[in-house]
Amino acid sequence: MKILLFGATGAIGKLLAEKLFKNGHELIVYTRSPEKLNIENVRLRVVEGKLNELHLHDSIFDQIDAVVTVMGPPLKRNYEGMELTEAHKYILQAMIKHKIKRFITLATPSVRFEKDKNSLMTWFPPFFARLAFPKAYKEITAIGEMVKESKLDWTIVRIIAPIDKQTNPYKVSFGDSKISFSLSREQIAEFFKDSLEQKSYIHSMPIIGS
Repeated sequence: MKILLFGATGAIGKLLAEKLFKNGHELIVYTRSPEKLNIENVRLRVVEGKLNELHLHDSIFDQIDAVVTVMGPPLKRNYEGMELTEAHKYILQAMIKHKIKRFITLATPSVRFEKDKNSLMTWFPPFFARLAFPKAYKEITAIGEMVKESKLDWTIVRIIAPIDKQTNPYKVSFGDSKISFSLSREQIAEFFKDSLEQKSYIHSMPIIGS
């Protein structure tokens, strides 16, 4: 596939890019800091730009098979003076314009899913986020609702406690099974890769842990 990736300079994004290249996919990476990417591959195209300049790079949405974002909500400031909500709004509009269906993005259990069961993992994260990070909570829930209302083949991957230390392979829950909140960033990247290749969890919002 040819995939447009946002957030590739972050820890999860770098791991995901490596996994996708290993499986033969092509990547277009949109970033304001290409020097932070530290990845070289003949199937990589890097487009430099800020999120609030996306409208100047509309051509990056031409002839791609999927769009993936692994940008988490900033806890203290906006991305480049442009809220992540607005960036997602532009991305979704561009996908519709260019007839791209597959979209995967990152969130937390603060974004509710109709199939969630009442449990600690579906109750505590939104409760804590509302108190500790009210702006980030508002932003991530707004993005979730926007994505759910779109007519795309979307998946919202919900994580709770990403860590660098290696963990057991990822497990999926909707509050109906017990999993550890902590999950390695490597396993989060693995789940994104699997969801793309297997077309898993379309119109779904899996919570992943270990």
